[in-house]
Amino acid sequence: MSTPYAEVIGDPIAQSKSPLIHGFWLEALGLAGDYRRAHVKSDDLASYIEERRTDPDWRGCNVTMPHKGAVMDLVGDPGASADRSAR
Repeated sequence: MSTPYAEVIGDPIAQSKSPLIHGFWLEALGLAGDYRRAHVKSDDLASYIEERRTDPDWRGCNVTMPHKGAVMDLVGDPGASADRSAR
């Protein structure tokens, strides 16, 4: 098994400082892992999530705009954050 990782996905994504921030804390705490950014276009979102689900090293992702709404339809239980009537 290779190194476990998480990521932030979006379009655009190059500006994200998340890998720098999370990478700092992984190293500071001595945790094995990686935090990456991934450029995912809207048309590729569903297949990207499906592919990641089969990766045993993938721990999950944070999602930026414009994908925040669309990703709710791709997860098994988005929880209260998807309950639009609660707002």
